[in-house]
Amino acid sequence: MTMSKKTRTEKGNCYELACKLFLRLANEGIEANLVHGFVRNPSGNTINHAWVELPSRNLVLDPSDIDPKTGKGTRYDLDDFYKRRRGKKQAMYTNPLEVASLVNSTKSWGPNKWIAKTR
Repeated sequence: MTMSKKTRTEKGNCYELACKLFLRLANEGIEANLVHGFVRNPSGNTINHAWVELPSRNLVLDPSDIDPKTGKGTRYDLDDFYKRRRGKKQAMYTNPLEVASLVNSTKSWGPNKWIAKTR
């Protein structure tokens, strides 16, 4: 399925969805990375975004890029995601306790308040 056949959420909730997915995977014992960065959207604009990497499976999970056939977020091959979406990492989190602490202390899903908190 090509990007043009997918429906993207326009609510700006990628940080919340990626963070919740990262924490759920960590709770299930699955190694994952929460990434805040930039991607190119289907219109060709560079936007702030968040996604989850599964390094041991060579996958990127994008919970805010919804596939209309399944109603679920999109899975990408790790290299394909960075090539097709032109992903650029701004920050990466691997420790679920750190992420939970940042969410609780900033009352935010990231990254603007998180960056100020970790400096």
